[in-house]
Amino acid sequence: MPKGMGELAGSLAHELNQPLTAITSNAQAARAYLASGNFQQAELGDILDDIVSDASRASDIVRGVRALVLGEAPRMLPFDVGDVVEQALDMVQANAASRGVTIGSEVAHGLPRAVGDPVEIRLVLLNLIVNALDAVESAHPTGDGKVMVHACMKDGTLRLSVHDNGCGVADGDLERIFRPFYSSKSKGMGIGLSFSRALMERNGGHILALRNAAQGMKFECVLRTGPLAQHTGLVAA
Repeated sequence: MPKGMGELAGSLAHELNQPLTAITSNAQAARAYLASGNFQQAELGDILDDIVSDASRASDIVRGVRALVLGEAPRMLPFDVGDVVEQALDMVQANAASRGVTIGSEVAHGLPRAVGDPVEIRLVLLNLIVNALDAVESAHPTGDGKVMVHACMKDGTLRLSVHDNGCGVADGDLERIFRPFYSSKSKGMGIGLSFSRALMERNGGHILALRNAAQGMKFECVLRTGPLAQHTGLVAA
């Protein structure tokens, strides 16, 4: 959890950079599109939808960091993990397309409802997907990059995972990547994964980093399920 203004500033700068950059780029594209005098309402609508999605993500980030810093209890309620997956993919489709990365999902049928703050869980998923896109783009600059989101039951627990065929992480770094300010990226600040782990733990779950057998990584989130009454010390919405 962030401890002090310096680390908080680093967290906000890192986490907000991607959605704010996307908002700026899309706004500039919309302005150029309008200035051309040759545009279609549907395409302009898509650009505006992307801006709304990225603004929503930025708002979620501010809320998540604020909750961590102030020690606020998460808003616990039952939710459909498939809805969270769909929302997250909608928010990153344009990002993935601009990188030439194929992105998709597989959500098993009949999954129990997760218990937690769906906004915070979606933010964790978005962080993991954006990290995967970075890794895939680095390993496959000319295409063939793939990112998949899976939701399923495993060993009696509900799992939400992000798989990629990117550059991967060395075995010795699998735990270090969750430390604040540790980053395997040349331009990374090392905040995203520590932030994601903190959000998962405050929602009663946890996150694992696993190397794929062939190539790339799998980041797996274990979510809480069951009646709210079972989760003591948590605030129901």
